[in-house]
Amino acid sequence: MSERESDALGWVLEQRMQRQEISSHETYAIGARPERPLQAAGGITLKSSDNVLGQRELEFDVRPVILGQVEVCVRLTTQAPDAARPHSKRAFLHASPAAMRELAWQLLDTADRAEQIKPRPKPVR
Repeated sequence: MSERESDALGWVLEQRMQRQEISSHETYAIGARPERPLQAAGGITLKSSDNVLGQRELEFDVRPVILGQVEVCVRLTTQAPDAARPHSKRAFLHASPAAMRELAWQLLDTADRAEQIKPRPKPVR
């Protein structure tokens, strides 16, 4: 890592600490009863918060539906640090299996690249 990249990384880490960023995720299966989820139906909830933008939560649910389509339910909830209550929007979409596969490939490529550029600890000599 060059000195310039090291300085940029230090700046990013300092900004993250000042903003007090926190993020988490949870994956789940979808079904009428928790002990018996629908086959191939599930989702993920991504949560992120900091003292500048407030709290954000993205819920992304998918399930196969009739005629070979995939129903996608997306819910985004935001709450600014000074807001009394959260604001939420929900949308239902239908996508082809091919579109969902392309999305999955893109997400995997992005995750792989994020792992590659993650800072690694330097060995102590």
